[in-house]
Amino acid sequence: MTQPPMVALLDLTKPFIIEIDASRNGIWAVLMQGGNPIAFISKCLGSRQQALSTYENEMLAILHDVSKWKHYL
Repeated sequence: MTQPPMVALLDLTKPFIIEIDASRNGIWAVLMQGGNPIAFISKCLGSRQQALSTYENEMLAILHDVSKWKHYL
């Protein structure tokens, strides 16, 4: 990248994309539109969630982020 990404203003006429990443320690997600980030969210996982499998952590991330951004989707 030659320039850092800039947070863009949202446009309700364009579709939204959520990019999600999960690890043993936490979950992260970026709400994007047209390749530009709109919002970012992260959450540290407790000991119970850290014991889950990778697939379960990914699903936890999806459920968490969709519930936070449901008014955009």
